[in-house]
This record gives sequence, structure tokens and C-alpha cells, in this order.
Amino acid sequence: MALPSMPSLLAVTLCATALTAPRLASAGPSGEAVRLDDLIAIAVRESAGLARTRADRTIAHAEAAAAGVGDDWITTAEVGWNKTVVGEDVAYQPVQLTEDAKVTGTVGVAKRIPTGGTLSAQVGLAQSTQQYDLDPRFGLDATETQQAVDNSQASAQLRLSQPLVRGFGDAASAPRRRAEAAAEGANVKAQLAAEEMIRDLIVSYWELAYAAQELQVRKKSLDLAAAQFATTRDARRAGTVAESAIRAVEYQQAVREEALLRAQVEVEARSLDLRRLTGLEITRREIVLVPGDRFELEAADVRIDDALDLALTDNPRLQALLADKRAADVDVALAEDAARPQIDVGLAATLFGDGASSGEAVGALGAGGGYQVSATLSFQFELGAGRAGATTAATQRRAKVVIDAQDLRRMIEVEVVQAVHAVTAAQRRAELGDKAIDVAVATVQAEIANFKAGRSTNFEVLQRQDELVDAELRKARSIADHHIAVARLEFLTGTLLTRYGVTVRAPRR
Repeated sequence: MALPSMPSLLAVTLCATALTAPRLASAGPSGEAVRLDDLIAIAVRESAGLARTRADRTIAHAEAAAAGVGDDWITTAEVGWNKTVVGEDVAYQPVQLTEDAKVTGTVGVAKRIPTGGTLSAQVGLAQSTQQYDLDPRFGLDATETQQAVDNSQASAQLRLSQPLVRGFGDAASAPRRRAEAAAEGANVKAQLAAEEMIRDLIVSYWELAYAAQELQVRKKSLDLAAAQFATTRDARRAGTVAESAIRAVEYQQAVREEALLRAQVEVEARSLDLRRLTGLEITRREIVLVPGDRFELEAADVRIDDALDLALTDNPRLQALLADKRAADVDVALAEDAARPQIDVGLAATLFGDGASSGEAVGALGAGGGYQVSATLSFQFELGAGRAGATTAATQRRAKVVIDAQDLRRMIEVEVVQAVHAVTAAQRRAELGDKAIDVAVATVQAEIANFKAGRSTNFEVLQRQDELVDAELRKARSIADHHIAVARLEFLTGTLLTRYGVTVRAPRR
């Protein structure tokens, strides 16, 4: 059901004069021919809006990865050295510590457990050397005034810190789940941005295609007026019409030429808009774009029930709101958890080992070297209504998202029905447009024959020509509306990216 390359208008022109009118392709706008698929591929690469959306998505996924750091194993290690020297004659005592040198080292691992607590294990070793002075005035052996003592200590500790109310269970993983929900929402919003960009680009493309078709029709309309002027001039020379008949055709030529100029400006405006959406450069020499796709209807078998099922499942706007709802659920869980009292229990068990060397100290662990066990219980609860206010705010934000989602579902249902009707109506309008063109062509031909026979006037001929032009424009408008309606329906049903082979890939984590 393609828009004819104006054979009807050409036939009328040939009936009016013996001159051969130019074909439609040569009557169209001159410029760079582009196909819709190529423009979409360029827009996906060059669109500033998509670039910003990709950046937001990458940030969200990076934040989700960072939120999971608390669930990873944490390793710790520490090495220290300390030396203490005591000044001489600090006190009058039989044994004086004059120097103490110590080297310490610890290695540990820790991990947050699913219940919200933290389990950690640590092994430590300390090696010390102490120097003493002995005072012979207290009866000590005067031959050994200095003595050094080496000692090693080893320890092994297991510690558990567990919240019993606030932060217990699922609440511990809430920050990570919220970051993951935000990352999922960023994926959906990236897809939504891509579909909106493609939808707007398709609408702009077919609006340009219609503007190009209108320009062709306006040129042919001017050719028809020129042909009628030649016929009227011959009739005037033969003395069968008055001079005013020529003036009437000249007026109509001026009107149609003005319409042609407006059509040319519209083509340039639509081309610039399409260049902007696509991200194409704009130069002074090359402004006009010529649609390369065939200007014709495409097969579209759409059913309202199927379209509604797809829209309520895959519509990108609805999916974005559902992602916001999941994030709001986590916010409510966090707020409710923060309103609870904080009661934490801590348990620790430590083994000690001593010896003259490091090996002896480690060997003494658990073999009479000693041990220590401890337990602590802490309580904290904020007084006032601050926590309750935070919970109320989070709950209301979630309720607002639910209301928005319900309203959007109703809006989508209406838009889908309208889009399906627009597709089918455009198809029917195109069929009626073909019939109107056929009737208009026959009417123009008959009116020209009557004019030549002296049974009609220029006014009637020009009016029949205007009716033919209107029929051609209505047919072209129905084709453009058909493609635009299909694009909007595919956007509503979430199938637009699949249709044009566009994949919005999530960043690697």
C-alpha cells in the first residue's frame, strides 16, 4: 500500500498539456539519503542522553558492588616494635629494669555472618627482651650486676559480636539489597532512555518523510497550475475565455508557490530536528536529510489483548516504577529496623601460651598455658519521635510509588488501546485515501475536458486540482501516522529495542 509516485497527478498533467512532467523522485528534496536503521545505530553511539544514562547505570552498579564489601572476608595483620630505656639511679631498689624491647605481631580474619553479627579469629605472638641491673648493696652477687631475660607470649582468640534486635537477620543485608535494587532500577532506566530516544527518533523520521512527500505534492500541484495556465492562455488566444481567467490561474500559481516554500522550510526544520536527535553534525552545506525507507504501509497485525498483556509486563516505564518500589521496600525495612532498641551480645574466648622462645609459647597454647572467656551485653535506645518520623516518611514514600504504579497501569491501558486504534485507523485511512485519489483524478480529468469544451471554468478546474492535492496529502499523512502509531505501540509494549536490534548491556560486576 505504498504512496504512489504521483502517477495520478502525472496523468492529469498529461491530459492538460502535451508536455511530459518530471517523475516524483526528481521532484523530491535533494539531500543526504538516510535509512532509519542507520540513524538508530548512530544515535545509540552518539546520543548524549544515553551516555548520561550509561554513566548513571555504571555508578549504580559500582555502588552495589561496594555495598557488598561488608559481606567479604576481611584479613588483618599488624607488626609492632617497642623499646623502653629507664634512666640510671631512678630508685633505690635491689633489681632495676633498665631496658625493655618488645616485638609483636597479629594476624586475623573476620566476616559478617547472615544473622547480622561478626565472627573474627586472631592469632598473636609477642617476643620481649628485658634487661635488669642488680644492686650488690642488697646482698646480691656483685659479680653479676646485669641480667637479661627473654620471654615469648602467644595468643589465639575467637570473638563473636551479634545484634539481638536492631540489625538482626535480614536487616543486616538491607543496605546491600537496596544498592542492588538501585542498580536494577538503573538498568531499567537505561532501557527506558534508549526506548524513548528511539521512539522520538522514529517519530521525527516519519514526520520528515511526510514533509518530504508534501514537498513533492506541492511541486506537482504547482506543475498542474502551470499546465492549466498554458491551457487557459491558449483559450484566451482563441477568444473563448476572458482575460480574468488568466489572472485567476496566476493567483493560484502564487498561492501554490507560497505553499511550496513553506513545505521546503518544513523539510529543513524536520531534518534539523532529526539531526539533533541522532547526533549528526550540522553543516551549512548539508542540512536536508532524505528518508531512504520506502514510504508505504507495513504489515501490522495487532490485537488489543496481546498488546495489553505485553505492556503490563514489559513496559519500561512500569518496570522503572517497580524497581523504585523494590528500593522503597528496603527503605521501609531499614527504617523499621532502626526504630528498634539496639541490644548486642559479645562473646570471646582466648588461649594463652608462654615460653622462653616463640616455639615454646605456641606449643603452650591449650596445654596449660591459660585461657580467658568473656561475655558482654549492651543496650541502646533513642528517646523521642525521630525514629518514628523516619519510618513514617519511608512508608509514605513507598505508598506514593504504589499509587504512581497503579495510575501508570491505568494510563498505559488507555494509551495501548489508543495506539492500537491509531494503527488500524491509519491503515483504513490509507485504503480510503487510495479511493479518494482515484476519484479525484477522474474528476480533474473530466473538469479539464469540460473546460476545453467551454462547459466549465478555471475556478472549477483549480478547485478539482486542490481536491486531488488534499487527497494525496491525506494519504501521505495516514502512512506517516501509521508508522508513528506502530512505534508508540512498540514503546508501550516494551518491544521497540528488540524490533531494531538494540541491546542495552549491563556493566560487568
